[in-house]
Amino acid sequence: MRRLDFNGLDARAVFDACARRTHDIALREQLLACGPSIQIASNEYERLAPLAELYDYTGAALYPFAASLEELKGLYGRVLRDGGERPTYDAIKQLAPRGVCPQCGIGRVRTLDHYLPKSLFPELSVAPSNLVPTCRDCNFDKQEHHSHEPRDYLFHPYFDNWDNYRLIAAQVIYQPRVFLRYSIASPNNAPATVIDRAKSHFRVLNLGELYSMNAGAALAEIKLNCRRSGVQGGAPSVSEYLKMQADSAIREEPNGWKAAMYAALAADAVFSEGAYELI
Repeated sequence: MRRLDFNGLDARAVFDACARRTHDIALREQLLACGPSIQIASNEYERLAPLAELYDYTGAALYPFAASLEELKGLYGRVLRDGGERPTYDAIKQLAPRGVCPQCGIGRVRTLDHYLPKSLFPELSVAPSNLVPTCRDCNFDKQEHHSHEPRDYLFHPYFDNWDNYRLIAAQVIYQPRVFLRYSIASPNNAPATVIDRAKSHFRVLNLGELYSMNAGAALAEIKLNCRRSGVQGGAPSVSEYLKMQADSAIREEPNGWKAAMYAALAADAVFSEGAYELI
């Protein structure tokens, strides 16, 4: 889960640019007439998002639109993604550092996800603050996820920062080969709503399975490094190596799968004493 900055891209400016790309003159005028309502809607969205209160966003019902909601929704595919405003689409995709999906921290960014679904909130279909660069797996797993319950809202890469809480946890399992099982922890300093939202994020995006798979792929190299450390100084050296890796991973991404993996391995005395050979 990585925090991003959408660089203050202006929703009204992007909407108007998309509307002007519409060839049908009557529809173009209808869309441009929606501009003031689009501004009100995006302002409300950006007021609620930093408060983690987007479950209270009421949507297009409160605002008059000169164009149909279907036409508002259609701007995304017709103009932003597949039309003349594709450079803006690509610029939003590039907000993710190193092209890594902020929702899972693993996948390659290939598309944009509507944090609030455009099927329910078409007035936000081209609003940059509602468009999150994401991998295809996270986009597919999230689908049309939406809820009016505060605890069910997923991490929002532009407005949420959970780095002060160690939410991603792992457990070393021997059955009989070593693997890691991931879950959401309940740190004492984390508000209950943050923990509940993290659990929803973890469940909806199937992160437990994804993280276990990636940890499994990393274990072969960890086994070799533990062997080298063991030759040099036995279990204490293995433990020290794992703690150093955990500290480094935590500094880089406190809620990343690597941080949880190394922390779990470093805390498992049996693993340091030789159980790494079970990998």
